[in-house]
Formats: sequence, structure tokens, C-alpha cells
Amino acid sequence: DFILCKEQDDPTVHISGLFIGQANPDPSLAPFLIPTNPIRWTLSILTNSSSTSSQSPQILGCGYFEDSGDVSNHPLLFYSLSSSSIKLISSSPLSYSFQISKIYESHPETLGYQVSYDAILTQSTQDPNEYFMTGKWDNPKGFSFGSFFARSLMTSSNRVTSRLSLCENCNQ
Repeated sequence: DFILCKEQDDPTVHISGLFIGQANPDPSLAPFLIPTNPIRWTLSILTNSSSTSSQSPQILGCGYFEDSGDVSNHPLLFYSLSSSSIKLISSSPLSYSFQISKIYESHPETLGYQVSYDAILTQSTQDPNEYFMTGKWDNPKGFSFGSFFARSLMTSSNRVTSRLSLCENCNQ
């Protein structure tokens, strides 16, 4: 057994966690049968801009599609998420605006695809550890766009416990 101790969350420094939601195509695109895509992002949003240089990403993250039909023989399609600017809108409740760029892993089929998300992140008034993200997305190369939403899934515990098995045969 091993124990990991997670850094205490401090929204004045960072907001990190799993964000779950969906990206909906604009209703005007209905004739093109563009699917609604799930959002399952791991994100760290660095809210203290003095802690990073202007060249450093202030938002880092990643995600994947597990039913991608876009790349042959690759049902899992990974992507990175980043942003280099974040703007405080309100301090009570906390609210930020930013643009996230989603870039897919390198395959000939994904070359040149970059999806942008214009987002507003707002702290819940019911639970200060919960955040909601809403906004618009745009995929210029895919000729598609729409709206999206996601909410954070934060754990209240700072301790993560797991079992590490180094040897399959002896379970040690």
C-alpha cells in the first residue's frame, strides 16, 4: 500500500480537477448529423498569474475520446488542452474567462484540427469547491461549432489511497 498526499486546493493559486459535461453542435448544423461529444477533461487552471511567466500556459489539461471513428485502428483519440491567458471576472463568487485550445494527438487524419473553447468558469454559490464551465466551441477545419458545459468533480479529501502491485505473480 502507498499513500499520496494531494496539495491543499487554494482557488487563489489553482483550480484543478476532473471536468465532466458535453459539447453540443449548434442546432443549425442538425442536417449534418454532427454528434454531441462528451467532455471528460482533467484540468489545472493556474489562477495566480504572478506564479507563471507570460509564456507559460495558465491552463493545462488533457482528455480522450474512447469511441473515435476518425482515426482508423485507433478507437482512443487523445488530445491536450491549454491556454496562456485567463481573466478574473469576479471575486465573489470566483469567475474567470479564458479560451482553451484542444489539439489532437498526431495522426494524418487529425492534422490541422484545433478546437477552441471560449469559456466562463464560475464557482458554485452552494459549494465553494464546485465550478461550472460554460461557453462556445469552434472547430474551423471541421466546419462545426456550438455550445458546451461542464462541471468540476472535486474530492473533499486530500488523501488518495491505492494499492501498488509491482509483481503480478507474487502480488508485491
